[in-house]
Amino acid sequence: MTAAGGQDIDAADDGVPDATPTSNQGTLHALATAAQWRAGGLKVSALTDIVWRYTRNLADQVSPEEVSIRLGDLLSPFIRTDLTGDGRVDPGDLLRFNPANASHRAALNFDYQRLFTPDA
Repeated sequence: MTAAGGQDIDAADDGVPDATPTSNQGTLHALATAAQWRAGGLKVSALTDIVWRYTRNLADQVSPEEVSIRLGDLLSPFIRTDLTGDGRVDPGDLLRFNPANASHRAALNFDYQRLFTPDA
């Protein structure tokens, strides 16, 4: 799944709408199964893009189960708390992460806002 173009009304992903929208110049990605796509409610974020970058080369080389295992392996450095309510941290939590939701940001193992801080 790829998200590109349009206007971002919360460019800092801090849950506070910006006074003026920012034109999206880049592209964000996420990996999702057809069933997850049909169920809807997926969120594409900087977090899904990071995980996509670590798994994109596997997508056409291994089985969907192996991709899912890799996604699960990548979650522990990022997400510490279940976001979907199913009692486990799994790739579905990655696709439900909403950066505008303070409890979702608190469920991470790192400060999400650091992704938006310019390098020194």
